[in-house]
Order: sequence, then C-alpha cells, then structure tokens
Amino acid sequence: MGKPTSKMVDLAKEIAKRCDIELDEGILEDFDKTKEFIDEHINTPPVKRKLTAKQIEAAKKAGGRLKELAEEEWLAEEEMEEFHKLMDEYFASKTYRLSEKQIEIVKKNAPEEIVAMVEEKEELPANEFKKVREWLDEYFDSLR
Repeated sequence: MGKPTSKMVDLAKEIAKRCDIELDEGILEDFDKTKEFIDEHINTPPVKRKLTAKQIEAAKKAGGRLKELAEEEWLAEEEMEEFHKLMDEYFASKTYRLSEKQIEIVKKNAPEEIVAMVEEKEELPANEFKKVREWLDEYFDSLR
C-alpha cells in the first residue's frame, strides 16, 4: 500500500523505545507493516519511560551520572529510580539565595524560627529555602 506517514513512523519508533522492542528491517518502509506493528504493540505496557525536557535540562546542568542518564532519554524502571534518587540528592545539595527585599520582609514579619534561618546567611540549603519560601507565599496570600 506504499509508505507509512511520518506520524506513523514516529509513533512506531516511540512504541519501540518505550517497550524496548527492536524494529525489524523494513517495518518503517511499508505502510501495512508499520500499521501492523503499531496495532500489535500500542497497548503493550512500557518497560521504559521518557524523561521530560525539564528533567533532561536539569540533569545536563548537574553533570556526571545524571547527564549520562539524560542523554539516553528513555530509561528502564531501575534507571528511572536511580535518576530520581540522584536528582533529589543534587537539589538537596544546592544552595539558594533570597533577594534583599525578601530578607527584609522576613526579618520584619516572620516568626523567630524563620528569621533565624535568614540571619547572617547569604545562601540557604534547599530545605531551609523551601520553608522560607512557603512562609513568604503564605504571608503574601494573607495580604490579598
């Protein structure tokens, strides 16, 4: 019947990647063979999952093993678990800055526990930064 459409070819390639199936030679060159492959495997449970563009971008910035995993783009379950663990560790190890205005608002309005986190620190560890940002969000919501 001729050649498959570009959408059919893209879908067949995606199914093959997520299900870890090797495409036989000629499948993507023949409409009927491509359709048959798609029909046969469209509901096959995936054995690989695709990373999002944001995950890939963050992993490339982090470097090391995260960058290696991101370059694969499609990861098996064990690799995805490793990816998430490494990303959690990466973000937990980062430090974050508040603006001068945010620090001023915290010092004037926040409970002592929150103020203590920002005093004499230029950068906050991820867990403290998250608490301060949550307080700031609540504070600004209360002003509306």
